[in-house]
Amino acid sequence: MNYFTRSKKNGDTEDRLVEEPADPWCDPSWRVLQPSYVGIKKLLTFMVAVMFSFGLYAQLNVSKGKVIINFGIDADVHSGVVTYNSFGDAAFGTDDWFQGASGLGVIDETQGNALFQGQANPAGLLPMSVPQFSVVDGRLWVDAIFARDNHWTGNNKDATIFQGSNKNFDNPVSWGATNGSNPQKNDIIDGFGHLRIGRPDMQEMGALWAFFGASTRADNGTSYLDFEFLRNEVTLNGLGSGFVSSGLDDGRTSWHFDPVTQSTSQYGDIIFSTNYTNGGSVVDVRIFIWVHENTDFAAISNYANVPFEFVMSNNTYVFHGDGKLAPNFGYAQIVLKNNSQDVLHAQVNETGIVGIDPMVPAPMWGTISSGGNISNTYTQTTLAEFALNSDAFGFNSGLGGASCGKALGYVVIKTRSSDSFTAELKDFLGPIPFGNIPLGQVDLGDDICNAEGDITLTATTVPNDPSKFTFKWYKDDVEIPGETSYQLVISGDDKSGVYKVEATTQFVPGIPGCTVDDTIVINGSPVCSISGDLEACPEDSKQYSGPVGMASYQWSVEGNASIDGADDQQTVTVTVGEDCLLSFTLTLVVANENGCESSCSLEVFMKEGDFTLPENGSLVIACASELQQPTPPANVVDVCGNSITPSGPVVSQTPDCEGDVSYTWTYEDCRGNSHDWTYTYTIDYQDFADNMPA
Repeated sequence: MNYFTRSKKNGDTEDRLVEEPADPWCDPSWRVLQPSYVGIKKLLTFMVAVMFSFGLYAQLNVSKGKVIINFGIDADVHSGVVTYNSFGDAAFGTDDWFQGASGLGVIDETQGNALFQGQANPAGLLPMSVPQFSVVDGRLWVDAIFARDNHWTGNNKDATIFQGSNKNFDNPVSWGATNGSNPQKNDIIDGFGHLRIGRPDMQEMGALWAFFGASTRADNGTSYLDFEFLRNEVTLNGLGSGFVSSGLDDGRTSWHFDPVTQSTSQYGDIIFSTNYTNGGSVVDVRIFIWVHENTDFAAISNYANVPFEFVMSNNTYVFHGDGKLAPNFGYAQIVLKNNSQDVLHAQVNETGIVGIDPMVPAPMWGTISSGGNISNTYTQTTLAEFALNSDAFGFNSGLGGASCGKALGYVVIKTRSSDSFTAELKDFLGPIPFGNIPLGQVDLGDDICNAEGDITLTATTVPNDPSKFTFKWYKDDVEIPGETSYQLVISGDDKSGVYKVEATTQFVPGIPGCTVDDTIVINGSPVCSISGDLEACPEDSKQYSGPVGMASYQWSVEGNASIDGADDQQTVTVTVGEDCLLSFTLTLVVANENGCESSCSLEVFMKEGDFTLPENGSLVIACASELQQPTPPANVVDVCGNSITPSGPVVSQTPDCEGDVSYTWTYEDCRGNSHDWTYTYTIDYQDFADNMPA
């Protein structure tokens, strides 16, 4: 597999990709250049080894074992012991992976025996001994993991080795995984990881340090280990089917840089690539970050707020790309601009140091020796530890100012077949979630609507412990005085507005922490109204309208009416029932563009009022024989204009001779109003003498 570097040639305006063989000694063209090929190769190999031993090739200043923010990078695994102590640090009270004579162990050992002890070929994972983001003795313990991998000896097989030819710069989804074996030197046994932040009151800088390590069965001091830290989720899909990755940039998360601020705008994936040779005394550490192939390496190397620069070799930038299923991205090598910082340490349990026994004790359940047996000690040169100041390298996406990203994400520990970064991958341990919880996160939930009564806003934090944060609240960009709780109670009729909470991490006293914020909108409720007649008559057809411009309308009616037609428009048609006494209630629910609703109702009564009748009628007649039934008024209507048909008539008794005879009709409307109309005949019998002949 070839790798690519970047260079500019005469006339070029942009970097060009230059393909080079992964090992020039494997290029057939080299074999015919000089008869002294073997001697030249030996000379160059010696020169490269010397450069590695002094950290010149990669320009990384790698210091040896030391106690860093009270954690021992000393090629042993127990607290209270500093086996390889190049700086003369006091051992008492120092922390390490497992509990020792003093200090604290960062790994929860309670399940270790059950998982590993007495098992011929176990694999498993142990978490941190305290919850994530715990403050222990003034230091923030972000996360810690211990992992045991299967090994291959005898009839044992490793369930997680690479299948086929896989490279560091391939898309992880292209990696094959299988059950099998590889050479002894490539067999990973134990993996370690820990993230912590130091105490500023003890001049520990308050920086985020990453501690990690691994053991292999290689006891000759030669080991090629890679620790790949991925921001996105990566999981093993099962043997034979490889990996699953959520990374959007050819299976990973790439680094982005802002030319305006000259700083990192997106934190991406990292490989910490190590080679141990010469009995473990020579360490070559190289760091690579995942970037797009068109990255402007020269410009970014000069950004004021990016602490690293891209490495050049033979006037070309070291960039390994064009991997399987990864046509656009690759790993570029970086170094610190300021290489004088004490920011990178590495230590192996090497031999040949006076007074130090390299056979350091293993955890209580033991480890696996070079021969594949359970051992109470780590064989010489099989255990390597590293410490890296993430702040100094610009890798910390989780602390300071407005940034509260995840400290890391997932880690995959891998071995290579040789010291070349492009060599074939052999064994792997992982992927393991490691630092994949954001150092700070706050959420107010979805936007809501104004409501009656108090509204309580609650800031939900990650980690879910409000005591690890301080809070400020704002309404419409104006700070609300005195509101410092994780909850805000809002009173009043109109509570609408834009509310923001700022949550600042307070894990370690004296460290400003990172600040995150979230915004929620309390939207005003729409004004609901119904226009239309307040009175109705039976069997009327009435139209009623809601306010203009609502996003939705919903009408309903109860009582002596029904809706005729659509009930989800601004205007609705209502048909009144036959009963003239029963009212009906029309209800409207409206929603505005924010989804906020309000409702209103209108009760419509039947029209009230009495009716009138014409004056009673009368007639004087002379004889009863002239009586005939009169006709009652026919144009009588009620208050709604409906004709009223009278009942009757009721006729009074006819007198024997003279007197009154009445005909009475009764008019009654549906509301019960009742009136009588009477027609009276008066019989005025004339004296017959008036009609006698003269």
